[in-house]
Amino acid sequence: MNQPIIIKRQKDKSNSTHNKSNNVLLFYIKKISENKKRILTELILPLFVTLLIVAIYMFFYQESILSRVTTLNSITITVVAIQIGFLITSLALIASFGVDTGKLAFKSQEAEEKIFDFMKEIINSFGYNIVIYMNLLGLSFLHLILIEPVGSNILRKIITSLLYLKLIKGFYLTLFIFLIIHGNILFLRNIYLIRLYLLSIFKLPK
Repeated sequence: MNQPIIIKRQKDKSNSTHNKSNNVLLFYIKKISENKKRILTELILPLFVTLLIVAIYMFFYQESILSRVTTLNSITITVVAIQIGFLITSLALIASFGVDTGKLAFKSQEAEEKIFDFMKEIINSFGYNIVIYMNLLGLSFLHLILIEPVGSNILRKIITSLLYLKLIKGFYLTLFIFLIIHGNILFLRNIYLIRLYLLSIFKLPK
């Protein structure tokens, strides 16, 4: 009797790799790990400034810092909304030119195998920046509970320990300030990337 042939299906590793490369967070981690200068300017510097401000609040319990954060929060919501609009418009602009135009734009400057990677870096960098700003907007709603007088008074009734209250507010400040600095540094870099892209497009022969 003929024995049935069992065909083992292997997982397509290329698809999993492709999916990972399409994840903006994983792509950002991969790219920044290859550049020590970017690690310093985009992660270490924002974290240092953030921890310095939070340390002043935690050790000296300066409520004036929280009042300044309230003012900063209202400004941040407006500025971030404008920056998100700019990033989305830039992505739409890149999409309107198309992939082929982008390849032609950088063909004279980069090797063929690096062209697609550079285009992917632009798109993922803009996408990651939008994700950071969306998280920042989410934290601005948390601000109403932790910092604003009404929410803060209710929180004090729930959490009676002053130490726990300071730790919660300190954790919020750490995320809030870090995302502001980190997001704005990324935004400046993305302006440079879109400038480079547009200048390369305009250099194409008509």
